[in-house]
Amino acid sequence: MLLDPAQHSSGEFVLANVDRLEDVDRKHRQLADLIAVWECDGCLLRDPANINWFTSGMSRPVGAEHRSLALYISHDARAVLCDNTESLELFDQELGGLGFSLKQRPWFEPREMLLDEISRNRRLLLDAPLRLAEEGLVRPGIFGELRCQLSPVERERLRRLGTRVAHAVEATARTLIAGQSENEIVGQLAHRLLRQNVQPVRLRVIGDGRLGHYRQWERSAAPCTRWAIVSACGMADGLHVTATRTVVFEGVTGMDGVLAQYEQLGLVAATARFFSRRGEVFGDIWKRVRRIYEKQDLPNEWLYADQVDMIGYRPLEESLLPDSVQPLEEHTVLHWHPSVGGCLLGDTMLVTDSEPEVVTPPTDWPVMTIEVRGNPVRIPDLLMRPTE
Repeated sequence: MLLDPAQHSSGEFVLANVDRLEDVDRKHRQLADLIAVWECDGCLLRDPANINWFTSGMSRPVGAEHRSLALYISHDARAVLCDNTESLELFDQELGGLGFSLKQRPWFEPREMLLDEISRNRRLLLDAPLRLAEEGLVRPGIFGELRCQLSPVERERLRRLGTRVAHAVEATARTLIAGQSENEIVGQLAHRLLRQNVQPVRLRVIGDGRLGHYRQWERSAAPCTRWAIVSACGMADGLHVTATRTVVFEGVTGMDGVLAQYEQLGLVAATARFFSRRGEVFGDIWKRVRRIYEKQDLPNEWLYADQVDMIGYRPLEESLLPDSVQPLEEHTVLHWHPSVGGCLLGDTMLVTDSEPEVVTPPTDWPVMTIEVRGNPVRIPDLLMRPTE
């Protein structure tokens, strides 16, 4: 039975944002078109990334399926499927006024009962396999393509999120004290993100060149005595961005090699950013980036770690590979994160028809300007931090 959420609320709904409602309506039309093309009766979304995308702002954790929440979309209706323990919060805090009806079950009934009821005698378009839907069409790739094309309201949210994540990373890095452990610094970073209503997703603090040995290193109890990389992937409104900054403690000897590596890395990052434009085939962009590695006598450096991902409603929507023939599309989001030795650079950028728009730009942070084909590209530089 479909319920009117207003009859089950103890308070007033949060007024729906008009832009958000229009965004949900637009996505509903997109799915209605797909339902018609695939000759289905409706669409069932259970992947948290797709739920966040369709609702235009929910922030369900990605990576672990939520215990009960799902969305059912037909040609002319949309419904939330959940249990009675969360329906009130959902409509009071997140979905009120967005045109969703409610189909709920008691918390003690198996989830499959509700899914079986919604899928019985229906041909459904699915974002994940469903045992009970014998006529279901599982097409997760379709939803990935839709998620990666950000709407105007989503792009504005991405910019706001990028500013908050970059600020948290830079504020944490500016206050580092030599000898603090990587874990302690990660705790400070998480605190700053949560204060700004950003959900930490992947936090990394890499001290004293450990990245040179372990390219996916995140954190440990080891102290940072010479220099440190601070990196954060954060989520808000379902979207993700990542920013990375590096601090060097003043007065530390034997850092000439690190400074040289960072300069080499800056040229790689500037080249990658400059050519990441709408319509450019990624394989062609990669050839230019690889040539920069080779010109600096680093022909094998790129082999040690992945270089760039598409990011959005997942922290990693898709890894872009050197032989990719995929052209970059406008309003998709890239996270370039090349590395050289123990040095790492990383920012999130929005693809446009010209130079990408960096949504995690350095603010109160030193920058180095590198010319690519006569055009200046601003890259976060090393911050020299006094040893206290």
